[in-house]
Amino acid sequence: MRSSKILGVVIGVVVVATALLLAVGMPVGFLTAAIADRVERQTGYHMSVGGSTRMGLWPSLNVTMSDVTLESASDRETGSRLNIGSLQADLTLSSLWSDHPEITELVINRPDIRIPLRRERRAVTASSQPSPSANAGSAAPKIQRITVTDGAVIF
Repeated sequence: MRSSKILGVVIGVVVVATALLLAVGMPVGFLTAAIADRVERQTGYHMSVGGSTRMGLWPSLNVTMSDVTLESASDRETGSRLNIGSLQADLTLSSLWSDHPEITELVINRPDIRIPLRRERRAVTASSQPSPSANAGSAAPKIQRITVTDGAVIF
């Protein structure tokens, strides 16, 4: 009788802890490097994540990253970059098993894009800019909706 009460309490604690992890999100730092590598490979922009990366399963499968920075890998000295306070991607569970990721909603909070003003305009050659269409094949993610809140463009 006493062992069944202890077993019941242990099972209850495990269920509550699992429910909290699913609702709040579990830290998945190992996912950050894989996402950054794929972004750089497909877009040519260097991505760094200064904050945490979390994955949640409630109400839908989502990945949330905080303090994200994107900058051109070939032209870092100009100061043009994109800082994002937090980035959340809601995914369909079935698309994880296939090779074609499907993002139902992409939420970008507090984006801050910095573009330096130049007095001289230079012609951009085709070879200096990465071509997303050449790198992005059929595995490019399909995004249904993008929401941007509290953004700023700084010159």
